[in-house]
Amino acid sequence: MFKKFLPLAAAASIAILASTAANASSIQAYYSFNGGAITALTDADGNAADQSFSFFGAIAGTTFNFNLVSGFSQGATPDLLFAQTSNTHTGTLADTIKIYLVATGLTPGGSQTFTSQLSSNFFNPVGQSLTERTYLGSPFAPGTLLASETLGSLAVVSETQNASPGDLYSLTAEFEITSSVNGGNSGGQINVSAVPGPIVGAGLPGLIAACGGLLALARRRRKQAI
Repeated sequence: MFKKFLPLAAAASIAILASTAANASSIQAYYSFNGGAITALTDADGNAADQSFSFFGAIAGTTFNFNLVSGFSQGATPDLLFAQTSNTHTGTLADTIKIYLVATGLTPGGSQTFTSQLSSNFFNPVGQSLTERTYLGSPFAPGTLLASETLGSLAVVSETQNASPGDLYSLTAEFEITSSVNGGNSGGQINVSAVPGPIVGAGLPGLIAACGGLLALARRRRKQAI
């Protein structure tokens, strides 16, 4: 009896592994200084294909030191992407840096209601600004803007947006920081989650159609009984 179940168990295990592989996501970080090219950052663990990312250190050719850039990709709903950054600016000229954390291989696709929670934690906003955005897509082809807020010190804002991505889609968390403060510190966090959106045909029209189908089935059974 046990031997009969071995092929079924093996098939189930293969299906689970295949599903896990299909749902595996990864996260990568990039930056752009004063409107320049989008450049990849190197993950501290050297693995650019896993679900976590971290980086810290000075960025050559810029006036920003990244105290921390990190993120995590969940891979499947409801929690999809967490990103955070903390940095220090040097000099008194106004400079802008954009930091992108991009999660790819997200599932499932289809109608989704995305919630973006945007927060800031910088303590000297005079001479500095922080704008946080989330996109359905990547910084190379951002696609749909899900949320955008310019935040003051210690602010938290949530926005929701409906969208219908394909399966294995990508999300981007963007931090845009402008500073003219020597030694100015700034940073923030972004959380993106999603739940399935309304199903097409649901609601009153769907209910009417379902009732019509039940009536038709009842009439057919009545005729068969006669």
